[in-house]
Amino acid sequence: MDPVTALQRLGGVATYGELLGPTTRSELLRALRDDRIIKVRRNRYALVDTDEQVRRAVALGGVLSHLSAAQRYDWKVKHARPSGCASSCRGARAPRARTSRRAGPTLPTVTSTAT
Repeated sequence: MDPVTALQRLGGVATYGELLGPTTRSELLRALRDDRIIKVRRNRYALVDTDEQVRRAVALGGVLSHLSAAQRYDWKVKHARPSGCASSCRGARAPRARTSRRAGPTLPTVTSTAT
């Protein structure tokens, strides 16, 4: 199966292991080289047209949460926010600090207390 189709079926973002089931390593590398998919973070891949808030949350090692998740699923919210909220597990590794001078806006992160 094509990696783009696999990512669409998996919701737009997936791990390397999740993609290796329906596709092969060479197909995945070819899709990356052809800019049909992007590598958001180590072991995390996304469609090129994936929502920016989702990509930023995954890049930070978390998922959309709270108001951002509600907006993503088109729930009614009292006050919409242009930026988003991301949550990560207590033991999640933070991404390495970037040395780029083009630091974009970051999402506020809420750490889960669940174990």
